[in-house]
Amino acid sequence: MKNYINPLRTSILITWFKFTQQLNQPNSIGKISINIKNTKKILMIFPDGKSNSRIAGHFLKSFDKNINEKKIDFLINKSIYHSYQFNLPNDIKTYNDNQINWFRVPKKSFINSIIHEKYDAVIDLQPKFNFFSAYLTLKSRANTRIGFLSKYSYLFYNLEIDRKNTEFLEQSYLYLKKLLNL
Repeated sequence: MKNYINPLRTSILITWFKFTQQLNQPNSIGKISINIKNTKKILMIFPDGKSNSRIAGHFLKSFDKNINEKKIDFLINKSIYHSYQFNLPNDIKTYNDNQINWFRVPKKSFINSIIHEKYDAVIDLQPKFNFFSAYLTLKSRANTRIGFLSKYSYLFYNLEIDRKNTEFLEQSYLYLKKLLNL
């Protein structure tokens, strides 16, 4: 039963936000390549779930320490924070269930804290569509919003990464790293 609730909930949310005109297709197309030297601030939203956190952890670990400290913030669900078994950078931001409502929509105060940071790019690393991170990416007001291609991704991102079912998640993350010139 639980497998049906999430897609149904997502479909209802998308329909409601479209109907109330809170969700429109992004009107600006992001740059195909982002030069990290010209980008002031980037937020990377790491995936939920322990199975993806290991792969995302290796991706996080591969960044140069100087880039982490100056340019990139990382957002991780507090419930899986402990699953990253190495020293995390100081600028890790966490969130918990108190910042998300029952529909998996980020609360306004949490969205405002992200908007306040004025990110130039937000990257959603969820391999499968996740309404929370997609909506947060859209509401961030970042010029460049990157996420993986899915049924609804065109509504949230202005740059979509097509991850074929046969491709390993690691390869998608490496492609993203190459795209970002890191």
